[in-house]
Amino acid sequence: MVDSKGTTYLALDVDLPVGDSLTLSAGAGRLRVPNFDGFSSTDWRLGASLRAGSLDWGLRATGSDADGLRWRARNGESTSGSARLAALVGWSFRAHGTIRRVKQARPPLVQPPKGRTGGRSGLRRAA
Repeated sequence: MVDSKGTTYLALDVDLPVGDSLTLSAGAGRLRVPNFDGFSSTDWRLGASLRAGSLDWGLRATGSDADGLRWRARNGESTSGSARLAALVGWSFRAHGTIRRVKQARPPLVQPPKGRTGGRSGLRRAA
């Protein structure tokens, strides 16, 4: 069993809006396992997304230099030197109409001026 104490993952991601509807993105990350360099790896990402009406279209490329003998995808495939391309489509909606308050908020509790005594806490509702 590998002692993974002190393992770190450092990532840098950048999103660059181009106009109102296009966004370019890039990023890289480095996984460092100090007690076993065979598990350390670097990954990268490049992508673009375009908003057209209520649809978001995207294209993403990702890759890694992870050692395929040690790292496997969930389906059992080797990840050694792997690069993947994915197309994405998303849909978003916005609520229409006016949002109104259902119940009037209670006024906050306030502290009366000092000098008053009596067995109460002294807190009362603001007018």
